[in-house]
Amino acid sequence: MNIEYPFQVVWSPDDEAYLAITHQLPGCVADGPTPEEAVSNLRVIISEWLETAREQKRPIPEPMTSRDFDKQESESQKELQRYIEHEVSSAVLRVLEQIAASGLRQRGAYHFEGISFTRTELEPAGSRDR
Repeated sequence: MNIEYPFQVVWSPDDEAYLAITHQLPGCVADGPTPEEAVSNLRVIISEWLETAREQKRPIPEPMTSRDFDKQESESQKELQRYIEHEVSSAVLRVLEQIAASGLRQRGAYHFEGISFTRTELEPAGSRDR
């Protein structure tokens, strides 16, 4: 039974060799002087890894499918988008706080997406009485 796990091939300057890695099987790495040989060696290492796992009755993960990859990629993109939105919101709030702290007093109400404030909200405490 030939089970295919996704893998990555990278050049390792420290090893002066190509490394083929499957991240689904911890520690499952092979090297070779060419990418093709590293992949060929990885196939042997995967077989040995699976055989050892079966002997030791360790759980064996199912190989990632293209659907799994697409789902993981989609979730990563959503998480990245949430992170970016949070960082932008935080930066906008910091700028607004700096504006308020600098004593900039402009008339009117302001609205940034999801954030509304008035001129008096921008004035530093105690300056409203002047």
